[in-house]
This record gives sequence, C-alpha cells and structure tokens, in this order.
Amino acid sequence: VSLSSLNRHAVATRNDVGTPKALCLKKHFSLIFPECEVDARVQLYDSSSEEEILGGSPDYVLDCIDNIDTK
Repeated sequence: VSLSSLNRHAVATRNDVGTPKALCLKKHFSLIFPECEVDARVQLYDSSSEEEILGGSPDYVLDCIDNIDTK
C-alpha cells in the first residue's frame, strides 16, 4: 500500500502504508471475522508456484495486483 494509492483501497489506512495489500486484507478479515482462516501470501503466481499456492484447494483466491503489465 502506498500513500498515493490509499484512495483505491477499501480497507487500508495511513497506518498500512508500506504493508503489502494481501496482509492488509488478512488483518481486515481477521478483525471482522476472527474465525475466518486466511492464508495471505506475498508471492508471484506462475506455473512454478501454482501447485504450492492452489494445492490446498482454497475456497477463494484474491488477486491483489494493480499493475496491468504484471498481471
């Protein structure tokens, strides 16, 4: 989260500047629903990491990339 991108984040605050978006979302979900199990990863998704990331059959996967070239 950067200071200039705060207006695009539904759950981030100034205290979150410098924190990866995935970790901000994990913190937010934990605050509103502590029983929710969140495996937040700051990790590049590609063919070599696919099994590690999706191997546990997650219920939801959030893509927290905002750079279209990276996507």
